[in-house]
Amino acid sequence: MNALALVRCAGAPRDLGLDQGAAGRGAIQAALRGRGAGQDARRIARDLERFFPHHAERMQGISLGARVPEAALAAELAALLAGDAGLAVAAGGLVGRSIAAAPPALVLRASAPDNDYRSLELAPAGSPAAWIGVNEHGLAATATALPAAEASLAGCAAPAQLLVQDVLQRFDSVEKAADWALRRPAGGHASLLLADASGRVGAVEIDGRTRRILGAGEGALVGLGPAPVLAALEKALAEAGALEAAALARLLAEPGRAPLVAVADPAGRRLGIAPPGAVLEWHALEPR
Repeated sequence: MNALALVRCAGAPRDLGLDQGAAGRGAIQAALRGRGAGQDARRIARDLERFFPHHAERMQGISLGARVPEAALAAELAALLAGDAGLAVAAGGLVGRSIAAAPPALVLRASAPDNDYRSLELAPAGSPAAWIGVNEHGLAATATALPAAEASLAGCAAPAQLLVQDVLQRFDSVEKAADWALRRPAGGHASLLLADASGRVGAVEIDGRTRRILGAGEGALVGLGPAPVLAALEKALAEAGALEAAALARLLAEPGRAPLVAVADPAGRRLGIAPPGAVLEWHALEPR
């Protein structure tokens, strides 16, 4: 796998975005070239400011650092509401996901926000949202989404995938993160999967204003995903028994042959990333 750029972001939310935008300027400009913004992007920008002010400030910083319009970045967030076609599993104290439609530019983002927890995330170069990440206290998180019905955007149009970064910044355990996610405004239809350094896993389903805990104490949880490949993943998971990181990566890659798989190991404070069939390349969160 080609080496991913490591982007170090530190400070207040706007500063985090400035660091990210400046480091990925060329890739972000290339990815957004020729793209416009529609009604959904305007709704998302409005609700980002209202419900996710830190993310709104981070996106402002990305815009300034990359020298691209904020509206174009909001349009990239709007695309998440169409569903990301990825698969996700929380099992064996790990969180993993496939990325079915990887953007042309991905970064490893080392976030060191003022007054919040540090984390390492896999993220699109021009987005405040992350695909998957792990923080310094051993909490890992990811989210996958199905296409959003209009009703699921009535209370908030900002996509639920933004919750990944939020829980990484704030919490050190599955219980705390899940409890918070049950009350947090977010839009669309998505599942937030969690694991912590104690080995516990958890998941929350978000469908507009509706929230529910997924599972009933199982050791392996599967997030929302496309029905045909989700069934194959659930069957393979049931037959697999105990899972280590490489086996989890293989399970996630096989059903849909996604171009990229990532596994977060909360006990090791690290992320493993690989194309299907390749060995996971591990990246550790640097100590303070």
